[in-house]
This record gives sequence, C-alpha cells and structure tokens, in this order.
Amino acid sequence: MAVIKLEEFSDGSTRAIFECPGCGEKHYPTIAFQGGWKGPKWGFNNDLDKPTLEPSILVSGREGRKKTLCHSYVRDGEIQFLKDSTHKLRGKKVKLETIENEEN
Repeated sequence: MAVIKLEEFSDGSTRAIFECPGCGEKHYPTIAFQGGWKGPKWGFNNDLDKPTLEPSILVSGREGRKKTLCHSYVRDGEIQFLKDSTHKLRGKKVKLETIENEEN
C-alpha cells in the first residue's frame, strides 16, 4: 500500500505528500516543477510504497509561542527523525503509514 502520494499544484510543482508520525502533520516536498519555481527540490525514487526522498526534510512551525522542528530522512518507506526534531519521535526510525486518498 502506498505511504506517499503525488499531487500536482497550480504553481506547476509536483509534490510527494506523506503523513508524518512525528509531528502529526502532512509534509509536501517538491519533487518536480515546471515554469519559474524557485524553491527547493527533492530527489525521489518513484516508489509510492517504499519511497526515498533526498536530501533531508526540515519543517519548522509554532505551537503557541513554542517553536517546533521536524527534521527527517525518508528512506525505503521508513522515516528517520534527526535529533534536532522537537517531537516525541526525535532520534527514532519508524515505518511510514499508508496514506489515504482523499477523493473530492
């Protein structure tokens, strides 16, 4: 079963979407783009069941006044959280869960 899904966005980018078990949010790294995209791009092995995305994925945010950080590698369908992450899975490796397709 797929643990990642691909979606094309109106800005011309294609993103690999997965549910992060560490921070509980979806992550959207860009894997392809057309036009004038100026943002970062990740390498992708084209495997929706055991994806590898390179380089690491760094997502920052806030919970109230507290800064949050989710930093990870996705390799062969597993997510390795780096020790600078601020959630309960920092420093751990877990399998990515199956992602649900949202039909509109």
